[in-house]
Amino acid sequence: MGRHDPLSKSKPVVPVDDDVHTRIRVLSAQKNVTMKAIVREMLAVYDAHLAAQVTSTP
Repeated sequence: MGRHDPLSKSKPVVPVDDDVHTRIRVLSAQKNVTMKAIVREMLAVYDAHLAAQVTSTP
């Protein structure tokens, strides 16, 4: 409790928007969704962000 976390101030590598949180929350709320499906969704989002970063760099 109240322990200093040195990583808390660092920005996440991939900026996550509210849409991503909503999608994961919706997936998590469904009874028959496995953790694998949620992780797959998160990885798909991460891949999309990486692809966007790669194409935006000259």
